[in-house]
Amino acid sequence: MMSDLRPGDRLVPAHRPEAYWEVLDGRSHSGTIHVFDALERNAQFVEEAEVRAELSAGTLVLRRQGMARVGIAAQHEDQALQARAQWLYEVLRRIEVLRVELGLSFDAAAKRAREQYQREHADQAQAMAFPSRATLYRTRRNQRLGLPVLKGHKNKGNLTPRYPPALVEFIQTIINEQYLVTASRCIDPAVFAQVRLLKHKPQRGSSCPAPGAGAGGCKSRSNPRSRGWHAAGSRTCGGEHIGP
Repeated sequence: MMSDLRPGDRLVPAHRPEAYWEVLDGRSHSGTIHVFDALERNAQFVEEAEVRAELSAGTLVLRRQGMARVGIAAQHEDQALQARAQWLYEVLRRIEVLRVELGLSFDAAAKRAREQYQREHADQAQAMAFPSRATLYRTRRNQRLGLPVLKGHKNKGNLTPRYPPALVEFIQTIINEQYLVTASRCIDPAVFAQVRLLKHKPQRGSSCPAPGAGAGGCKSRSNPRSRGWHAAGSRTCGGEHIGP
C-alpha cells in the first residue's frame, strides 16, 4: 500500500476496472478523501480508512502514472536490486540532512555528500560508486512523485498485446472455418475489410481482389518468420497475398 495518495491516482477494484475512483485531492478532510467516481460520473468523499484497508487487502489496486508493473518489494529475490535501491535511499537521506543543516541547494548538498563519501572510502576499492548527478535528480524526482527509485528486470519489455483480442479471435475463427477444412477456398473479400476494421490500420501485405477478378486460383505459402496463428501459412487469391 502507498503511504500517500496523489491527485490523478486511480483506485481500481480488482475485478471491475471500469468502476474506478480517481483521486481529486489526496489530503484528508475529516477522515475522507475527495474522489471522482467513474461509474456514477460524480465527485464524492469516501472514507480514507476504508480505502487504505481495501488497498492493503488487495480488493483495490492503486494505479499511478509512471508506476512500475512490479514493485521493488515484489522482486525480493533480486538481491542486487534491493541493495541498489537501499543505497539510493541512503544517499538521498544524506543529501537531505546536509541540505537542511547547512542551508544548501540540492545540487550543492549532493556535491558535499559526494566529497564526504569519497574521503570516507578512499582506501576501499570495492566501495559502491556514488550515484551520478543525473541519477540523483531522477531518483529524487521519483521519490517526490511516490514512484519506486528503480524498476528492476521484471518491468523490462512491452507486455502489451500486438493485436487487439477481437482481431485475434476473428482470425482464429476464419482459420478454423475456412482454412482448416477439407475443401478450402478463397476467403470472401469482406473478411479483409473486417480485419482492417478490427486492426484500425492497414494490414501488412494483405489484399484480395473481388471474386472473378483473376484466374490465378488459390495457393498456400508458408512464412518461416511467422508466429502464433500466422504459422498456419498465408494464402493468395488471384496472385495477391492473403494474410498478415
